[in-house]
Amino acid sequence: MVDSAFSIEQNEEISARCAQEKSHLGQLTDKRKFLCNGCGVKLTCINWGKNPSNIKRCYFTPTDRNVLHYLDCPKIDSVERKSQIKKESDMATNLIQTGNEINMCVSKEKAISNIIDESINSSMMNVTRSKNTQINSPTKTSKKANLYSLASFVELYDNPKIQNESTIINASGEKMTLNELFKEANDLNNSSSKSIHIFYGTGKLEKMSKNNEILMIKSDDFPKTIFANLKLVERLNANLIKKYLGTGERVNVYFRGRYDMNDEHPYKPFHDGKVYMDVYFTNM
Repeated sequence: MVDSAFSIEQNEEISARCAQEKSHLGQLTDKRKFLCNGCGVKLTCINWGKNPSNIKRCYFTPTDRNVLHYLDCPKIDSVERKSQIKKESDMATNLIQTGNEINMCVSKEKAISNIIDESINSSMMNVTRSKNTQINSPTKTSKKANLYSLASFVELYDNPKIQNESTIINASGEKMTLNELFKEANDLNNSSSKSIHIFYGTGKLEKMSKNNEILMIKSDDFPKTIFANLKLVERLNANLIKKYLGTGERVNVYFRGRYDMNDEHPYKPFHDGKVYMDVYFTNM
């Protein structure tokens, strides 16, 4: 949910309270003619047309329950972001339990992010098999869950209802199980530079002394320090960063992408050039 949106009818950004009041006065006619001003997703105004004096709160919510805000959308708060993660992981869990696969997808800035990708003929997918994975390629039409958030994959990996050794993930054209997708951070130097993985370990969160806008993730598990824009990382990890930044206490660290030990900037995030979108922290 967001408190303001772009009104298609008025061609400007307005608050949900203003939209609700104008709907009551008949100045706005369609509760669905709104777009998120951060990522462009279609929104609906809640409590449309009701007497403003009887309304305690007004807000906008995605018109389609299967459509998410852009992963890095600056308009959604931590509550909405947490709700999106749960929605993604719950949908994926349901599809996995009925024998379907998961697509790891890049979150686009100004495009709809659908959770369910329906009617995909699995035999037409241009993917390769991980060497250690035995997969029987289905030829029937099936549903696939599109997952965008790194946090959603962590939720799946830790979910006792999911069989990690048999759940199949399509990551950048390569099929692998959840167990193959997740690797310990100390295995970074042994990993293929072409394969996308989620590496995990523990680390401490600090600000760079020369630039307080840069977050440093220091860890004995990861071979080199991870650097990311602090303000942008806070969008996805706000509460935990507020609690642990500069305290010297350790957190669980997840990084999604590739690692090139021969590069000056060795961490290659899944979202090209955006490390802040592919790091995630949890309590130990």
